[in-house]
Amino acid sequence: MFPGNVDLGSRLRAAVQAHVGGRLAEAETLYREVLRVAPSQFDALHNLGVLKLEQRDHEEALELLRRSLAVNPGAASAHLNIGSALRDLKRPAEALESYNRALAIRPEYPQAYNNRGVALRELGHLTEAVDSYRTAIAGNPDYVEAMGNCATALLELQRYDDALEVAEHALSIRPTYLEAHLNRGHALYSLKRFPEAIAAYQDALRNGGNANEIRYYLAALGVESTPVSAPRSYVEGLFDHYAERFDASLRGLKYQVPEMMFEIVSGASPGAGRDVADLGCGTGMCGQAFRPMARSLVGVDISGKMLDKARERGIYDHLEKNDLATFLHEHPVAFDLLVAGDVFIYVGELEAIFASARRSLRANGLFAFSVESSNDGAVAIRPSRRFAHSVPYIRGLATQYGFAEKAIIDVAVRQEEGQDIPGFIVLLGVDSGGSAPPSDNGNWQTE
Repeated sequence: MFPGNVDLGSRLRAAVQAHVGGRLAEAETLYREVLRVAPSQFDALHNLGVLKLEQRDHEEALELLRRSLAVNPGAASAHLNIGSALRDLKRPAEALESYNRALAIRPEYPQAYNNRGVALRELGHLTEAVDSYRTAIAGNPDYVEAMGNCATALLELQRYDDALEVAEHALSIRPTYLEAHLNRGHALYSLKRFPEAIAAYQDALRNGGNANEIRYYLAALGVESTPVSAPRSYVEGLFDHYAERFDASLRGLKYQVPEMMFEIVSGASPGAGRDVADLGCGTGMCGQAFRPMARSLVGVDISGKMLDKARERGIYDHLEKNDLATFLHEHPVAFDLLVAGDVFIYVGELEAIFASARRSLRANGLFAFSVESSNDGAVAIRPSRRFAHSVPYIRGLATQYGFAEKAIIDVAVRQEEGQDIPGFIVLLGVDSGGSAPPSDNGNWQTE
């Protein structure tokens, strides 16, 4: 404890200096010393809450910021930072309310408009998000972070020319701004201005972009070698953002792979009572099709938000966030049927998957999956950023890993821009000389 208001003020100033200087442990100690003497000191409560946000201790940050707001309900900055804590806690609707309260107190508050846009985007209100970002930019014409967010939302709205304009404006202000280089590349790619997109992605790489992801984009455009698989961060991010509209989008593309796979499997091997793993289960479209033949149904995916949507269907006995090869390797001789609908288009080389699948299947087990057709070699990456595979490649892997070919059937896996995308559905089997099933089949607990 220390006496007197002068000491209190000096400690608070020292805490702020340490905080601004990045000495967070020192700043926290000083803020807490102030609060021991003056538990309702607004600046100490608020600044310590901001510090806890920076340390990603979101629950304590929220508690401290709410205490500061109780001291000063008219502090717009406290409402703003409470919104940030709620966003970090995956509570975007409540975050939006906090940002609106900040703006009611301070109508001209660019940061609140930007953060409000982020919450609106997370809630799926993309047009409103763009409007909020544009208001932030109008209030601060050099606010390149708001421009980056605005361009991202415009890309999701498929307003590619508008996204390109915003990204290029951001780069005119800050030429090294990575997000703007990426957004410019994405917009040019979507506009099929591929040479310019290549240059934009190369600029992003020079400005510190994720090398694995950017080289993957460049490989799809033919200027890098074909990678082994899509980067996990790319696939996880893509489907986390896509989860809410995934099913509706695929219906619009005349996607019927789950139904076609079920027809092929049930035609070759009718019956129920099987332990089934839905690999890359997404929102559960394949699981829905195969539930009638399953004694137990397990879904695995690397996208947490896709798994959340799959959980809503109520059809799975177990859902797991994991990559496919690891999951299969960890569950030997566990399944009678493995299904993977439109999953290997993001995997590329399939050797590890085949090895793990063979290990995971029981005697007489089946492995059913779809792929896009490649006429450009065993494994090719397309401008769509998806992999395609050849029939000889699949047949070679089947022989190498001890599978019997049951069926390979040409299909249209979906449509793009009104055109069928050629692919094939594969059904492979493990003969009766394969591994025996385990003595205990009760592997999965109903969720």
